[in-house]
Amino acid sequence: MSEQVRRRDAERNRARILEVAAERIEAGESVAHKDLARAAEVGVGTVYRAFPARPDLIAALAEPHLRQLAALVRSAVDADDPLEVAVVGAVALLGQHPDVAEQLRAQAGEPDAPEAVVDVVAALDELVAHLGDRVHQGVTGVALAHLVCAVDFAAELAHDDGAARRLQLSIAVQGLRGA
Repeated sequence: MSEQVRRRDAERNRARILEVAAERIEAGESVAHKDLARAAEVGVGTVYRAFPARPDLIAALAEPHLRQLAALVRSAVDADDPLEVAVVGAVALLGQHPDVAEQLRAQAGEPDAPEAVVDVVAALDELVAHLGDRVHQGVTGVALAHLVCAVDFAAELAHDDGAARRLQLSIAVQGLRGA
């Protein structure tokens, strides 16, 4: 078997593992390597080669959504209320993709953070710089990333997710505005 064929096989297996992992996370099921291998119909060694540890898997699942989040934050700069658009949009995206929240909570501000997380933090820093004195002093991209994760988590704890999310978002946005 040629190297090119093996490489295509590995890429196809990796894509299948990611697809299965995303489905399992959405369904609230296990993403343990042995469970993924069984569901993706590949060997457990194949899963470990593609994703040596759970954080590698979560990072791969989150990357496209993190890129989407960074683009959303950058586009919010042109909105009438950039802070609200960015925070509301970010929390909505986190509500749909828990892997993004996990990555931001664990990696925002870390020196070895994945590039996609660094890009989100940079976009948030750009938003804060754009807002200048319209945002509470001392707010950084990392602080905003963590706040968005906290709002998402608080909304998850409520029985009425929609109402709780709106309330938590309102409190967060009002608190971020400069005094």
